Amino acid sequence: MERYDENPEGWLASLGRVRRGFLDLLISQGNESWQVKEFQVNPYEAVGYGGSAITRRPLPCDRSLHQFGLRPLTEAWMKELAASVDDPETVADIMSKILKAKPVSTVEAMRSQAILQGPIVESARNLHPISEAQKELDQNLRHQLDRLITRKYRHTLTPYI
Repeated sequence: MERYDENPEGWLASLGRVRRGFLDLLISQGNESWQVKEFQVNPYEAVGYGGSAITRRPLPCDRSLHQFGLRPLTEAWMKELAASVDDPETVADIMSKILKAKPVSTVEAMRSQAILQGPIVESARNLHPISEAQKELDQNLRHQLDRLITRKYRHTLTPYI
């Protein structure tokens, strides 16, 4: 959170489901990226690995995407949302306005009555590597998680009969 608080702008967060049901969370800002690869063992237990990668140049940040962050919700926005809860188009318009606001630090966000966190872009498919370093990290995390599952959770690899 310290890094986010130092500079709350330029963060992107993506979530994707990959082969064997692994869940990938990828967070990036500037020339750094962090990845968590997770496997749901059962409804009450998940296991995973995480790591970071650094590139020489800052990663491209598509400014057309809404940046991840914390945004304080004004009383006016909360009233607008409450009044239009039955109209999905109006709610989408209001959310778009809120997401265009600059993300703020956690300290600043905590001063408001309500906070919107996000967005996290979700994909039903594999996330594309954003750099060569992140691609290597992804392969390493996948290998470690495969080994862990084969060693400790072998029962999850075969279907029940």
